[in-house]
Amino acid sequence: MKKSTLKILKEVYDKQTLGVFDAIKIVPRVTNDHRDFYPLASLISSGYLGFTGPIPDSPKFADTYMTHQLQAWAQGDGPQIYKSAHTMGGTTNDNSYFYLGGKGLEYLSDRKADRDRILVVAIISLLSALIVAVASEPIKRYLNEPHAVSSK
Repeated sequence: MKKSTLKILKEVYDKQTLGVFDAIKIVPRVTNDHRDFYPLASLISSGYLGFTGPIPDSPKFADTYMTHQLQAWAQGDGPQIYKSAHTMGGTTNDNSYFYLGGKGLEYLSDRKADRDRILVVAIISLLSALIVAVASEPIKRYLNEPHAVSSK
């Protein structure tokens, strides 16, 4: 997952919900049109995020309509038209917001578990290296000391 998409997912996780206008501000604008919102729309269609705003019944064009809707909201307050989306300007962060879906929670939990495993392995490796270094020092000294050989 790209950093920009992960940032949106983490933001929703941290705040429990994320208003539509707050989400629009987080999305990196490269093309400055609806194409910038495809990662956000894909998070919704794949179940990582949920959305309380309008989503079309037809799953065939849901992502495209969602990107058009987000672009219309990004254009400003008041009634806006962008391709297939028409906004009346009444949307606020209170009535249209994103929330964490089941897959999103699972993804972030798995990521945290992976980070925790890596941290535990790193700590165990460091402790093992320290123990070997400390334990090997007396053995090195013993092997390097001259020993009296008894002859009979």
